[in-house]
Amino acid sequence: MAENLHNRKIKMMRSDNYGEYRSSDFNKYLAKLGIQRQLTIPESPQQNGVSERMNQILMNRTRCLLIESGLCPKFWAEAVSTAAYLRNKCPSAAIDGNIPERIRSDKEVNINHIRVFGCRAWSHVRSHSIQSKLDSKAKECVLVDILRVSRVTSYGT
Repeated sequence: MAENLHNRKIKMMRSDNYGEYRSSDFNKYLAKLGIQRQLTIPESPQQNGVSERMNQILMNRTRCLLIESGLCPKFWAEAVSTAAYLRNKCPSAAIDGNIPERIRSDKEVNINHIRVFGCRAWSHVRSHSIQSKLDSKAKECVLVDILRVSRVTSYGT
């Protein structure tokens, strides 16, 4: 995904030395793509400080999104995705107040589509599901993915 987005080859991946990154299937996958791998020492986040700091920033924002929306922790993946998406659309002091997405794409950043994470939303009910002319044509939901407005979930689930 990152390679296709930026038309650049991923040359190296640094990760901690835990199970999911040590599997032979993953090693074969990286070798097939020609990606060099660096493993850090377990329990030493200092070796990957930039990534660890970003993880902390994203998790803090994720926690805020879940608390503010009133959604339960089972929506953590959607909240992390939203936090990262919003981070890339906001100015950053690390790059002199520039916006990461603008630097990557060299295009103006559009935020008109962004809605509040966890806000009330309405999902269209397909016509074959409607029993009578008086049945509702929409179902009340919660917006959990600002990237795809179609990704909503019912309140009771």
